[in-house]
Amino acid sequence: MKKIRSFFLWLCGGTVFFLSMITILVCTYIFKEETYNPLLKRLLKLILKCSGIKVKVEGLENLDPNETYLYMANHVNIFDIPILGAYLPGSVRGIEAEEQFDWPLWGLVIKRAGNIPINRENPRLAITAINKGIERLKSGKSLIILPEGHRTPDGELKEFKKLPFKMAKKSGAKLVPLALCGLYKIKKRGSWIINPGTVVLKIGKPIDTETINSMTAEELRDFVREKISKMLDEKEDR
Repeated sequence: MKKIRSFFLWLCGGTVFFLSMITILVCTYIFKEETYNPLLKRLLKLILKCSGIKVKVEGLENLDPNETYLYMANHVNIFDIPILGAYLPGSVRGIEAEEQFDWPLWGLVIKRAGNIPINRENPRLAITAINKGIERLKSGKSLIILPEGHRTPDGELKEFKKLPFKMAKKSGAKLVPLALCGLYKIKKRGSWIINPGTVVLKIGKPIDTETINSMTAEELRDFVREKISKMLDEKEDR
């Protein structure tokens, strides 16, 4: 039964995904990011709904819609970015693995939309992506990065890379910890089975630049990881 249900969820979600990406791709050639962004959010929500995923957001009151933020979240599966893109306020883009920019259609869309490719295997090349991320933040546009670097294989929060926190210290933006709770139960790494359910997106309180600058990159990394871990532990039931 799970396999049949998953097949239809992938079929429905995949069809809506394909049509949505074509629509957004066309929009990137015609409109500015801020103009088509509301449509992008609605389409991402529709993709999630057709894939059997409901999203509940907690802590939205912690954010100022006129503020620029560097968001950091746990990395669970392919639905991370659609959830964050759909439910975080304003125009938000992400730093994504370089190989994803070679995927048919998706790669072209995220490139046109302004996402930033990062080489996860070569630290020197990764710095190029970090510098582009800093430029975006300094221009007043928010950014998402998943500091684990890879999807969790077992639902547990893994160690964070140090480079994103060097970026945080140079960017001048407030850092917001996020927790995607319940997503691993819906789709596990290496499995195509989808278990429909509700994901809770928890938005922590922004960490101000004074606090960020008072720490080393290593201290900030551990500080943020602990905050995300606590948010996951509050309701996560693996």
